[in-house]
Amino acid sequence: MKKMKLIITLILIVMTLSISTSVVYAADPIGNIMDNADNFLKKDQTIAIGDMKTFSDIIYIAFLSIGTVIAVIVGIVLGMQYMYSSVEDKAKTKEHLVVYFIGCAVLFGAFGIWKIVVQIFNSI
Repeated sequence: MKKMKLIITLILIVMTLSISTSVVYAADPIGNIMDNADNFLKKDQTIAIGDMKTFSDIIYIAFLSIGTVIAVIVGIVLGMQYMYSSVEDKAKTKEHLVVYFIGCAVLFGAFGIWKIVVQIFNSI
């Protein structure tokens, strides 16, 4: 057991060292910093409504797809557990099914609310 912990620790240390990058910050005179800040504030920083809608649609579809896949997999697992379990285990599985159905209602309700809010803001 100690060897396994040591091996995992060494692997994590090697991974951390290989992933980390060194960043060098160069000192910049105060005048350049202030000029860069003023130039940033002078730029027109507007976001197009079409870009926001596209981004919102991508996020919506991605999260809804991931949530649906997870919900289906968990539903299949709980259904199989319910079918093939003993009487005592069926009671435990029923408790998990209640939580599962509440989670599905929250998941799909949240995405429904999101879609309604986006459509309301698009019509304004």
